[in-house]
Amino acid sequence: MNRRPIGLAVAAAGLVIAVVGLIGSVADDDSSDVVDDESIIVSAQTTAGASQSTSANTSPTTVAPTTVTPTTTTTPVETSAPPSTATPRQVETPAEFLAVFTEALRSGDEGFLLRRIHPEVELRYGRPACEAYLAGISDQQFAGELEGSAPAPDWVWETDGKSTPIADAIVAQVIRRAGEPASEVHFAVVDDELRWFTDCGDEIS
Repeated sequence: MNRRPIGLAVAAAGLVIAVVGLIGSVADDDSSDVVDDESIIVSAQTTAGASQSTSANTSPTTVAPTTVTPTTTTTPVETSAPPSTATPRQVETPAEFLAVFTEALRSGDEGFLLRRIHPEVELRYGRPACEAYLAGISDQQFAGELEGSAPAPDWVWETDGKSTPIADAIVAQVIRRAGEPASEVHFAVVDDELRWFTDCGDEIS
């Protein structure tokens, strides 16, 4: 048997194996390099994402300004009422009343005399009796001169056996007839006016 061809075949087979091994080694190195490159790319992307996230988280936050509305406190202004210009009512004086009373009595002004009669007189005698008493009354000789007057807080009006205390009474000294001495008469204030007293006749039973 010829041993030379067999040796060549073995040598050729060994060469092929060596080449295949070399190619496999190179392929492994290239694969390793690709993996490493991909790892680097992924790492770079991860780092970039983390950097962007950190940048987003650390970016300054804009806070909207708070508008403060000032509060206005209104203090009420006290205003004083203007002084009253109305003239205060004056209580009729005995001289003023006696002047108009004398004129009414002389002229027979029954309406005035009845209107100015004191309410207690009407209560005691009744209005019809007082109207009858004053009907046709006239005294042209009545002097009606006032000599003096004063308050009479304790005066009690007495006629026909009855007595009635009168508030705001006034006692006056009046001359009824010329040349005669003054006599005492009484008036009383009702609603700032003076009222007079008389006996109208028969009292109400």
